[in-house]
Amino acid sequence: MNLDIKEEAKHLLITEEKKGVLELTIKDNSKKLGEILNFLPHGIIDKTVTGIGATTLEIYSKRNSIIVVPLKIIAASKVEQHPENCYYVGSAINNFQTFGEEAFDLFLTNDKIPYKNVIVVAESLPKVIKTIGEDVYKNYFLLIDEINTIQEDSKFRETIENCLDIYLKFPPQSRAMVTATMINFSHPEIAKEQKTTINYEEQKPNLIDEFIMSYNTLGVCIDLIEKLLKEHQDAKIVIAYNSVIGSKILAEELVLSNPENAKNVSILCSKSNKKKAGVFYAELTGLKYPSKINFITAAYFSGYDIEEQYYLINLIDENEIFSKISINAVRQIAGRAREGLHKHYIVYPYSENEEELIEYVDEKQLLDLAKVELKSIECIENNFKEYPFFKTTMLDIHSAVIDNGGYKGFKLIRRNIENEINISYFNIDSYLEHQKTQYEEHASYNSFLKSLSNSFSVLHVLNLQSHHEFSKVKESNLDVDQSIKTAIENLQNITTDNEAYYLSVKAEDNIQKKVYFIYDKLSKFYYEKETLLDKIAEVAKKNSKAFNILKSEVTHKSLPPYHPLKKFIFEYFKEGVIYKSSEILELLNKVHALASTNHKKIDSELKAVEIFNCYFETVRKKYNNGYLLKNYIKQEDYLDTVINRDENNIFSY
Repeated sequence: MNLDIKEEAKHLLITEEKKGVLELTIKDNSKKLGEILNFLPHGIIDKTVTGIGATTLEIYSKRNSIIVVPLKIIAASKVEQHPENCYYVGSAINNFQTFGEEAFDLFLTNDKIPYKNVIVVAESLPKVIKTIGEDVYKNYFLLIDEINTIQEDSKFRETIENCLDIYLKFPPQSRAMVTATMINFSHPEIAKEQKTTINYEEQKPNLIDEFIMSYNTLGVCIDLIEKLLKEHQDAKIVIAYNSVIGSKILAEELVLSNPENAKNVSILCSKSNKKKAGVFYAELTGLKYPSKINFITAAYFSGYDIEEQYYLINLIDENEIFSKISINAVRQIAGRAREGLHKHYIVYPYSENEEELIEYVDEKQLLDLAKVELKSIECIENNFKEYPFFKTTMLDIHSAVIDNGGYKGFKLIRRNIENEINISYFNIDSYLEHQKTQYEEHASYNSFLKSLSNSFSVLHVLNLQSHHEFSKVKESNLDVDQSIKTAIENLQNITTDNEAYYLSVKAEDNIQKKVYFIYDKLSKFYYEKETLLDKIAEVAKKNSKAFNILKSEVTHKSLPPYHPLKKFIFEYFKEGVIYKSSEILELLNKVHALASTNHKKIDSELKAVEIFNCYFETVRKKYNNGYLLKNYIKQEDYLDTVINRDENNIFSY
């Protein structure tokens, strides 16, 4: 491999190849990559250290580059720092507008910019390639930055893996992927790429000054913030907590205890949660955090530089599953501070529970399962290839296998940029990282502390409690109403149902997440979006049972009147008879078998009664724990205009 080292810096770099990996060791840890190399090497670059200047080196290299990043805040930040030769492509943010071909063409044809850098949000990469044309593969170097984030986000950003399809079209010498927190790749072609690691000879130690365990993490966090405010009046404090609701509650508590804090608190989160953050909402517009006290959520965990020191608190909350971030994310968050941290704290929930026994899968098992799904599609196609009129139905079958297959919600196959069905390698990578984070790192506080010790030196481990009553983050009725209203407004603006799933995963408060989840599960049953949204508004305030009942009701009402399942249900259940829960369960499984629905066996009496009540008006008889079937529920005529009747709907509940 030809490595382009600056002549004056050759004495500062040690190069060594071990087991096919090129190891670069920089002797002076004050030096950035741009002071050592003229160009980034191609292939997979594990820079191991945040802030080493890999992207900056590419921006100032003497070649045209397309730099792909996972989030628009990252893209905007990089272009703001280097406006002289960079162009932003993504949706509107800060002072940047959405993509326009005319303005982009002006940038590309500007002779005053000899080497052009296009900083593009991952989903917008195809339009950049299309606009530049086929010459892009000869005239540009493609760098995918923060590749681990793109891998992990592929579960809910379905088109993001198109970046991989485009990446593989570039010549190997003209492409690279880089991150400081590398996760494994399952794609066989990526496994063949040249691999480079970059490190400093004398690493600065990564320190966790205090690892604090508590039954009351929110209360301890408030105590810690107030302590830091008292002892370090001029310093800034950053709380990394992936919950807008939780951040707002903590912010309000700080203002309640000292009204002066009202002008000193900000919540930096995605723009879609601006209303939820309320008066505390802020955006990052420079190289310093906007306030004295700054709460940051996942949108601000990686990819930008902060050129000031501050106190960092990582808050993990037992009641907020998305606050349970990976060790890699902890490293990325700490890495934002280019001038280092004053101190770094982690507040973690204390639990005496034993570690759970989890059924683990490995990469080979997931790849084998994906191949089985591809084989099933191939088998169906071969059986029907003589029937050209079956083409439309085949597309539906493809979608059914892709959407309903997979493993634990992670799709294992996908349509690539050429509309071919292939293995979703990034989703496989994403699941394996999710498995590691949730079931290994966060299995208990001991396991998290042990995993943390592989990347950080933990100086002190404390067990603290607090007088603040924050046993659980609870929203007021007003907050719940506002959350539901915001989520409904967002759903009214989506153009495809897949966007609801994306919103559900990225939502930073539980109420909105619940609304998006319900929409994602029920949207295919309704012709009219407004009718569905009205239904969701009713059940979103209630518990999960209300949603399950609605889903069962809609699933069965959406079956056509002639469906054999309905025929057998009305035949086997008689008016005036009292049925015990166990009898309902047994009979429903029997009629499913007779109707040949291929539906999985109903394994719960509660679920069986739920379905039973979709068809019949019943009265509960407590003395014998049974249900009196009074009469049949009429299938209202209006359902034909509201409910999407489809005999395949039975497969989805």
